[in-house]
Formats: sequence, C-alpha cells, structure tokens
Amino acid sequence: MKVETAAEHFLFMTLRIETERSVGTGFIFEHKWKCPQTGSELTGMFLVTNKHVIADADNGTIRFTLRTDDDSGPELGKWFGVNIDRRQWKWWAGHPVEDVDIAVFPLNPIFKMLSERGVTPFFSVVDAKLLPENSRFGDLNALERILFVGYPNGVYDAINNLPVIRSGITATPPSVDYEGRPRFLSL
Repeated sequence: MKVETAAEHFLFMTLRIETERSVGTGFIFEHKWKCPQTGSELTGMFLVTNKHVIADADNGTIRFTLRTDDDSGPELGKWFGVNIDRRQWKWWAGHPVEDVDIAVFPLNPIFKMLSERGVTPFFSVVDAKLLPENSRFGDLNALERILFVGYPNGVYDAINNLPVIRSGITATPPSVDYEGRPRFLSL
C-alpha cells in the first residue's frame, strides 16, 4: 500500500492501545520547540489518548504496523506490539484538570528501543503546526463535518492492523463553551 493521501495518512496516525481493562485509540503527535538553555531545536513524539483508556491499568500494549523492507510504506498484516511495563506505564501524564480526558505518553524512548531491536514501524504524525490557533475557533460552526479515526469499542481490521474511519458533525459551535465549559459536542 502506498500512503499518499491525507486519508491514507490518517490510518497510520492512530495506534491501538490495549490494557487489561480496555482498548482505545491514541494518535501520534509531534511537537518541536526550542530548548531555553541551549537554543537548539528539539522534537518530541507523543502518544495522545483519553485518560479513561489508561485508567486503572498497570501496563498495556501499543500496536505499530511495520514498515516494508524496501522502506516504501506499511507492511499490511505485519505489526509489532510494544509491551509497556509497570515502570514505563508511569510515564503517562494526564491533563492536570481532572475532568479533561486527555493523557500523553512520550514515544521517543519507545522508538529508540524499537530501533535497537531492529524493528522499524510505519507511522504518520499529527504535527503541532496543524492545530488551529485559538483565534480560528470563531470560524468554526455547529454542523462542521469531522472525521473520527480509531478503534471504537475495539472495532478494527485485525488482519491489517488498521483503524476504522467514521464521519460526524460538530453538534454545537466550537467557539461557544458547551454547558459553560470549554468544550463542544460532536455526533
């Protein structure tokens, strides 16, 4: 499979997260920043998911699709599960506000470990540059078309290790705090 279109990249931005209690979706987020001490540019890769996916778990597995031997794309049907042990599981950082259902996990150490084992995953990233500025939220309306990419209720293509894609809409304007809180509703 050649991964060229945005829709094809969406399939490889998400990872299946399995714990003893749940299955969920995470996406790979890349963030670049300047180190205040050295001025050098640093790049961090993070897995972003919901707190409820990892809650009450001590460990889990993250599934990566492997890259083809000729480096031309994903090797559908071949994947590698990275087992995150108790020690590493503590690397998850939840949003400091309790009811904001977001958690992040640093992937750079995982990628280093995979490289040392000779495992080359295929993935795409959500770059921080793709996030809209806060001032742009006023341009969004209710009834905006949105896509969901992931593993809803554990549903996915198990043979090819691919998520499913569903469409929906924003049901309330993103620029208006839904129920008095900084969030919006989607269906």
